[in-house]
Amino acid sequence: MSTCKAVVLAVILALCTGISRGQCPATCHCDGTVVRCKGQQLLTIPLSLPDATTYLDLYNNSIASLPADALQRLTNLKTL
Repeated sequence: MSTCKAVVLAVILALCTGISRGQCPATCHCDGTVVRCKGQQLLTIPLSLPDATTYLDLYNNSIASLPADALQRLTNLKTL
């Protein structure tokens, strides 16, 4: 019975961790809460940034403007 509980706990932890981290966009490199999307000729901010992002590097792209709510979901963002 304890093995079953351990498996259930592991699955729950894996799901929770995956949900909180989100997906790293294919055009970016993610390392923990740091997301680097520099030099990718982006025209817009990638939509699938991890929710836990604290540092977002968009240097050397072609993003001309940001919608007012573009970063609203990134409540942990400290550095852009």
